[in-house]
Amino acid sequence: MQLDMHYYGTYAMAYAAGLNEETARKIAMSAQFVDDNAEERPCDFDDGAMLQLRATAHHCKQIENINADDQRQVWVPFHFLPGAEGASYEERLMCRMNSPVVQELVAHHLGLRAGRFSSALIGVLAHVFADTYSHYGFCGISCAANEVEQDSIDFHGGGSGKECTLESFCEKYTTQCAAFFAEQLSGALGHGGVATYPDQPYLRWEFDYEHRGKGPKERDNQKTFLEACRALHGIFVRYGHEHPELAAGAVHPFDDIEDAVKEVLRLADEKEARCDAWTTQAADGSLLGGDRFVIPAYDPEPWNEGIKLMDDTRDSSQVLNLDVFHFYQAAALHRSYVLRQLLPKYDLVVA
Repeated sequence: MQLDMHYYGTYAMAYAAGLNEETARKIAMSAQFVDDNAEERPCDFDDGAMLQLRATAHHCKQIENINADDQRQVWVPFHFLPGAEGASYEERLMCRMNSPVVQELVAHHLGLRAGRFSSALIGVLAHVFADTYSHYGFCGISCAANEVEQDSIDFHGGGSGKECTLESFCEKYTTQCAAFFAEQLSGALGHGGVATYPDQPYLRWEFDYEHRGKGPKERDNQKTFLEACRALHGIFVRYGHEHPELAAGAVHPFDDIEDAVKEVLRLADEKEARCDAWTTQAADGSLLGGDRFVIPAYDPEPWNEGIKLMDDTRDSSQVLNLDVFHFYQAAALHRSYVLRQLLPKYDLVVA
């Protein structure tokens, strides 16, 4: 999933679940920052303290993407949570939609009393959980099981807008070429072989794996993204019940907002327009049946400035209340729990 879902859609679901604006913002910021945080270095403070910044994603051209250990520390726990199903190791590494593994992850994170970084942890959880609804069927390491026959990739429209134009068909073949090179350069990491098709909420499409049996694998992103929104809304309702001090208003049941969410998801347009759709639906009251609210524009700059402060400050106590520091706390806890406890419990050793 992309910015439209990880930030704007996440914020909307958190607010609809009755959480206050500040909590919805922290959750949505943390969910999106999982994709934006590629920092990997120590911060040394003059008072003797040290903070280890660790990446939760790498950008597409970073060499770390082909590092086997890095894939297991980044892509597996944050973007392709294994479902632990199947006979072979690669099968068990495959991400599965709302698997028992991710359900246990949800229960664990919701049950923690994480103090100041509680909302950041739920944001990280929201990212990982939502990605199981788009990344299922692929795993977070380079392996043959991820390989795709590029000429089998095709889409059948969905939504409304540009999918029936000549431009869109030209774009399809361009995407197939991009997918081929992404797969080759990364050694078949994740869903590189199908480019960004899993991340576009309006798309209905199909493809065929190269080594995992024949027959097209059909995907209806609108359907699975709607399921993700419903499930995220439920997670945030549970979080609000656990932390009533973070609630601001009545919960809007998902059944009451489902049609409006569908309308956003079916918009066949670029990422920026999809972000605008969430913002507009919130502002004009369409999403929550007349209850208007504002989704603030995603702006990572204050968090980037916080990272710069970590580099420059002498006194480590000055960073303890930074939202981005809470994000790093949450990411470290999440990574450790997934790799050291959760996956081994399902007889899966990853890192």
